[in-house]
Amino acid sequence: MSALNNTMRWILPLLGTMILLAAAGLLVGFTAGEEAEARYEGLEVEVERIDGVFFVDAADVRNAVERVDSIRGSLVADVDLAAVQTAVAALPAVADIEVYPGLDRQLHVKVAQRRPIARWHRDAERPDVYLDEQGLTMPLSRQFTARVPVIHAADSAGVASGLTWVRACRRDPNMAAFTDQIIVAPKSRELTIVPRIGMARVVVGEASDLALKWGKLSIFYREQIARGNLNEFKQVRLDYAGQVVATRY
Repeated sequence: MSALNNTMRWILPLLGTMILLAAAGLLVGFTAGEEAEARYEGLEVEVERIDGVFFVDAADVRNAVERVDSIRGSLVADVDLAAVQTAVAALPAVADIEVYPGLDRQLHVKVAQRRPIARWHRDAERPDVYLDEQGLTMPLSRQFTARVPVIHAADSAGVASGLTWVRACRRDPNMAAFTDQIIVAPKSRELTIVPRIGMARVVVGEASDLALKWGKLSIFYREQIARGNLNEFKQVRLDYAGQVVATRY
C-alpha cells in the first residue's frame, strides 16, 4: 500500500502538469487562429507638432497609407507595414515614421516633420524651396508658410555660406530676430544681411568669425538707436578688422 501511495504522489502532479500543458496548447491554438482572422478597425494618424510647424497634414498621411491599403476591414496579417512606411516617407516634409498595429485593432502611424530653417531663393525662373536642419531642400507647402530667413544664392555653394549665418542665428535669438534676408554674392560668397530694423544693409563679408562680427554690429546698433539716427545709414560693413564702417545716405 505504501508503494502505491508513493507512486500516486508523483503520478498525480505529473497528470496535473500534462492537463495544464494541454489546456495551454488549446488556448494558444485558439489565440493563434483568432489572430490570423484579426482585422483592422481603422487607421490612427499622429503628426508631431514642433514649434508651430505644420508642413505634414494628417489627411495627406492618411491618403498615402490608403493608397497602399484601405486598412479598415483588412486582415492584420495582410497589411504590408513596410509598404505603408515607404508610402508615407515619400511625403516631402516627413522626417521620421513609426508604423505599428495596436491592441485596439487600429493601425498607428506616427510622423515627425522636417524643420525648415531657411528659404532659398535662386532666381525668378526656379521656385523657392525650404532648407531643413541638414541643409536639404524641401518644397514650399500649400498649407503653411514658415517664418524663416530668405537666402538669395545662385548655387548650392552660395546657399551653404548663407546657412552658416542662419545656424549662428539659431544659437542667438537676438541675431535671429535681426535677420530678414541673406544675400550671397555669386563669386566671392560675401554675405550681406537685410535686417528687420533700420534701412542699412549689413555687409558681413566672408562667413567666418560671425560671433565677433555680430558683437561689433550689436554695439553699433545700440549706440545709433540711443542717438535716434539709425535710419540715416544705407550700409554698415563688418569685414574690417576691429571696426565697423558705416555709410550715410
